[in-house]
Amino acid sequence: MRAHLKAADSPDSIALVAPLRPALVKYFLRKCGSAPEAEDLAQDVLERALSKARWETAEQAKGYIFRIAVNRWHDRNRRSLTHGVVVEWDDAASFAQAEESSPERVLKQ
Repeated sequence: MRAHLKAADSPDSIALVAPLRPALVKYFLRKCGSAPEAEDLAQDVLERALSKARWETAEQAKGYIFRIAVNRWHDRNRRSLTHGVVVEWDDAASFAQAEESSPERVLKQ
């Protein structure tokens, strides 16, 4: 029976995932086009993997890490859709709209 490797408990885990870093950066660079952002995303993935993962083999580690990378990319895109919205208020337009649908005007129709 193989013992599970808990990433935080094993210095070998760092050696196991370190070679995957360039591939992660390249993956994110293709997705976002920004080297600094790709570096940040890769770092985030490796931190998550090292803090939570249990692996039996190097292949499991690789699969787990790249699954985290895909999920992290989807999370980033969802967040940018909801948090990147800028709403500007046009007082003149809202005042004109309010005049058009005032209670007095509605009652007259």
